[in-house]
Amino acid sequence: MVNFRRLPLLGLAVFFALAVRVQASTPPTGPEGTVEAALLVNPTATPVRPSTNAAIDKGEFLGHVKHLASEEFRGREAGTADQIRAAEYIADEFKRYGLEPYGVPKDGQPTWYQEFSMAQSIGWEAATSLQMLGKHGEKTFAASKDFAPISLGASKCSVEAGLVFAGYGIEAPEYDYNDFKDLPVEGKWVLLLRYEPQAFDPNSKFEGKAHTRHAHFGRKLEQLTKRKAAGVLLVTGLLGLEGKPDALSDGRGPVDPSQKLPFFQLSRAAVDDLLKASGKDIVGLQKAIDADLSCQSFEIKDVKLSGTVELKIDPRSTRNIIARLEGQDPELKKEYVILGAHSDHVGLGRDGSLLGREGLGKIHPGADDNASGTAGLLEIAQYFGSLKPEERPKRSILFMAFSGEEKGLLGAYHYTRHPLVPLKDTSAMLNMDMIGRSEDGRAQVAGLGTGTLLKDLIKKHALQSTLNLHLGSSGEGPSDHAAFYAAGVPVLFFFTGLHPDYHRPSDTWEKIDARTAEKVAMLARNVLTELANHAERPKFTKSSLRGYLGIGLNHMTARETKGYPVGSVQADSPAEKAGLKVGDIIVGINGQKVEQSGDLNMCLIDFGPGDEIEMTFKRGEQIQKAKATLAGRSGGSGKVDVKSAQPKQSEKP
Repeated sequence: MVNFRRLPLLGLAVFFALAVRVQASTPPTGPEGTVEAALLVNPTATPVRPSTNAAIDKGEFLGHVKHLASEEFRGREAGTADQIRAAEYIADEFKRYGLEPYGVPKDGQPTWYQEFSMAQSIGWEAATSLQMLGKHGEKTFAASKDFAPISLGASKCSVEAGLVFAGYGIEAPEYDYNDFKDLPVEGKWVLLLRYEPQAFDPNSKFEGKAHTRHAHFGRKLEQLTKRKAAGVLLVTGLLGLEGKPDALSDGRGPVDPSQKLPFFQLSRAAVDDLLKASGKDIVGLQKAIDADLSCQSFEIKDVKLSGTVELKIDPRSTRNIIARLEGQDPELKKEYVILGAHSDHVGLGRDGSLLGREGLGKIHPGADDNASGTAGLLEIAQYFGSLKPEERPKRSILFMAFSGEEKGLLGAYHYTRHPLVPLKDTSAMLNMDMIGRSEDGRAQVAGLGTGTLLKDLIKKHALQSTLNLHLGSSGEGPSDHAAFYAAGVPVLFFFTGLHPDYHRPSDTWEKIDARTAEKVAMLARNVLTELANHAERPKFTKSSLRGYLGIGLNHMTARETKGYPVGSVQADSPAEKAGLKVGDIIVGINGQKVEQSGDLNMCLIDFGPGDEIEMTFKRGEQIQKAKATLAGRSGGSGKVDVKSAQPKQSEKP
């Protein structure tokens, strides 16, 4: 799931506690596959393969997880032969269940696959260059020292044009903020600050130490593309980052073949060379904007830039796996409900391991992320495949195992841009990502604010489940459902939470809680069945932006505190109403541990205004719990120090 590339590491105490618990439960000997050995390793279920029970079964679920997380698939990195073998396994299972192949036809024959390019930049060619031209002098900038290309821009092009400074490159009516007011952008290089105004101020008009969507690279590119800019220059300002190196991109990452704008990152020193003729510098401009959110954009007269970018491309491809169950109603079968899960992971840790260099070359099994969601997909597909024609739901169902999720939701976005059924005929998309690790039967369902009917359906089926459910409104977030939400499709997201083994070689099948995962899959199946049979289909609604709690961090004690030390509580905020006080230390949200201050961000990623959360906090030596209902930003008196999901490559701020 969810390539939280900069996810704060969970506490070592938790990690070692889990490691000891698993080590103690691992048998020293015993034939693999026997009930005794399996139960010693995983007391929640005995792994079973092949799956033959039409009902959703925890043993068969665990059998899929164990197989997909085995050394045979070497971590299932998208674009590798390992992931292709995993795709073939999934397709073979779909076939065995009696489902219909619904990929892109080849040579007139149906297939299970929708193949797509996931070309990656692995650096740049020597032809890549950047020069300043004009009557104030010329300068050739040095690659890696003064500038570097960012892979999200054009992979090969040359541009010579004038130059404008456009603040943070943001137009945000909801904040009454616009960097582009009266600025002649068309046909110009546009110099932008990274992030967003007051990005490190907890009392910011934006979201303070969190990032809104306006900070993301993709959003900035979108703003400049629609204004017909010639190219993009990005600089990381100094405010809030004093003492940190002015590091440049290495040019690696996913390539968007449709992108036409060259995209460079510049050092602050190189930017000051560009601004020198105007009598300004980047630190002064950033301070002026952040002081009062005033527009400081202007055209930099008599300066031109000549830039050439030529990325080194690794031309990989990968594939989504798609199966169909045709509905039985003559009219409603033309509408579709999608059930999805991503089948890829981070392979040998080259890209995405939270062990950094230490993870290189080590298999990252991805048992929870996301062999668990894939296993749930297979179990549910098997159930529907077993139905007699007269038992099938009215609407049709597409079962999708996406690839490239860990590279930036590539498979999901490819599908929404090249749908195999019209998106207008897609009534909803349900996504399962990391449903295999839980404490005390806790699980989360998000997306309830993205369509009518969804909240009522989930609450109805939640009453029939023994899961301890937490419900969220947001349709955004770091998994495949976000691509469908962006395309106007109502979504639901099933998730059991993060853990210390996330994106590490230690995410192994023995740690899966198959009993809770079985319940999550049953809940998803029941909701899917009702959506496929309901007389109405959900009407898409724009889910509320993230809510706020109204707290600030005590930065003086944050580093040595286990948890989130509360340094301020806004008046009349949800936190104050819940009884939270300065000095309290939040140690859990909805059953997920908060080991350090940054973990709070992750626990609240899918919750918006109106959603209820349960906080566990320490006051003195006492552990207390309180519930809070998050509020909306408009009219609010404070901001939560919580950001949306850590973005994918295309959404990095």
